[in-house]
Amino acid sequence: MEQMDGNVMDPQESPGGGASGPELKDKVIHCSECGAEFVHTAAAQAFYREKGFANEPKRCPSCRKARKSQPPGGGAARGGAAPREMYSAVCGDCGKETEVPFKPSGARPVYCLECFRKRRSSGGGGGGGGDATD
Repeated sequence: MEQMDGNVMDPQESPGGGASGPELKDKVIHCSECGAEFVHTAAAQAFYREKGFANEPKRCPSCRKARKSQPPGGGAARGGAAPREMYSAVCGDCGKETEVPFKPSGARPVYCLECFRKRRSSGGGGGGGGDATD
C-alpha cells in the first residue's frame, strides 16, 4: 500500500494520528492482583478502543479469568471466602446470649434467631418488611 508521499506502508499497520488516534504499540503492564507482567497487545488495545473502554486492563489474563469464574455477589456463595464475622449480643425479647452478623449499635433491640422468626411471622415490629418467600 502506498501513501500519498510515496512511502510504502505495511497493510497491517495503521497510520499514526487520524480519526483512529495514535499508532498502537504493545505495552507491558503489571497485574494489580498477582504482580506478574503481561503484554497488552496493540490488537487488544484496538479492541478496547473500539468498545469504548477508557481504562486499560489492571489484571493479567489468568487473574481476569479467575475473577470472572467466581459467582457474583459475596459471602458464602463466593466459595473460599472468609466466614462472616459474628458479634455477640443479648436478645431483646428472651435475654438469651446470641450472635448476629452485624455490630449492634444499641439504638435498636437485637433478637436471637428464634425470637426474630417469631416476631417476623406474627408481623410484630422488627423493621425492614418480611420476605414472602421465607
